[in-house]
Amino acid sequence: MAVLAIEELIDHRPAVNAFINRLVGNHALADDLTQETYIRAERSLKKLRNEKSGKSWLHSIALNLVRDNFRSRQRAPASTSDKALIEQ
Repeated sequence: MAVLAIEELIDHRPAVNAFINRLVGNHALADDLTQETYIRAERSLKKLRNEKSGKSWLHSIALNLVRDNFRSRQRAPASTSDKALIEQ
């Protein structure tokens, strides 16, 4: 398999976005994570292995981004409004 161009993967964008949206339940966040998926895909396009299709590769990037997003939310400190509630 020859190295794919990012343009060849754009057709999968609606499926990737729908996949992310099902996982996060937030359209704006899904759009942001979809964009980041394609940014990361473009950066590492040469690493795409023959045994994986472009679509499954994009979905694995997307899944890792969703996991990273959930992890970062769990580590985030409470906001000042949350602290005020806790103090009350």
